[in-house]
Amino acid sequence: MRKVIEGKLYDTEKANLIYEFQKYANIDSTYGHTKTWVTAQLYQTNKGNWFELVEGKNTSDVLNKLNEDKVKEILAHDPEKYQEFFELEDA
Repeated sequence: MRKVIEGKLYDTEKANLIYEFQKYANIDSTYGHTKTWVTAQLYQTNKGNWFELVEGKNTSDVLNKLNEDKVKEILAHDPEKYQEFFELEDA
């Protein structure tokens, strides 16, 4: 999937898939907007930018640009993966 965000091209074919996870997200349904668990994938571009691809259940897939704080929040569930990209200090 490809999408232009703030004048930059985010492309799942050219970026590195870093992590797959479940996300509680709003989706469109026959009853309007509801929340449910969906599959998402975290990507990093060759220039170091982060984005996620969220699989749509009843709608199209969605590609969102992410900031570093959001990426840290996602990767906090997997300390080994977190340490691949960010410094982690012992408590």
